[in-house]
Amino acid sequence: MLPSEQESSGNHRSALAAILREFSDVLSTSDEDLVRTSVVRHAIHTGDAKPVRCSPRRIPYHQRAQVEALLDEMLRRDVVEPSSSPWASPIVKKKDGSCRFCVDYRQLNNFTRKDAHPLPRIDDTLDALVGAQWFSTLSRAIGYWQVEVEGQDREKTAFITPFGLCNALATFQRLMETVLRDLMGSDCLVYLDDVIVFG
Repeated sequence: MLPSEQESSGNHRSALAAILREFSDVLSTSDEDLVRTSVVRHAIHTGDAKPVRCSPRRIPYHQRAQVEALLDEMLRRDVVEPSSSPWASPIVKKKDGSCRFCVDYRQLNNFTRKDAHPLPRIDDTLDALVGAQWFSTLSRAIGYWQVEVEGQDREKTAFITPFGLCNALATFQRLMETVLRDLMGSDCLVYLDDVIVFG
């Protein structure tokens, strides 16, 4: 006799709760308890390029308090640090006008050697899911803050790995593939900070 759908659902919940308790030491319950990875560091290879120094962009007066609050939060969490670097890239607002800390690294990116680490092909990812019946999706919260910049490159940017650096995607994909190597393809697929677990 098969269990009813309600009994089966309750069994799955109990099993999931047990797994979450077992691995609670590696799961985050808020942005406050996220730590940096030691698996990879982000490198910014600029060769012998002279430092790029851009003029700051105007921040509207009504948004300054939001920007200051974001900077204070990032300083408190050791995501940014005070700097006297000869390199400088401007802070910009997102295209949709919302307040999320964003740096315009286009000038720095022009001098940065590109990382050839590939991102997964979407069609291959979809093909790998054929036949799976169960799916769970995960997305790394503020994942780019968790990847540290190589020491010799920190003066180029005081940020750990902000969204705008040209090789940030390759660095992050490399991190996720390294961490989930034994599960890739058979149990999960990774696209940057998004993970799908299937079975």
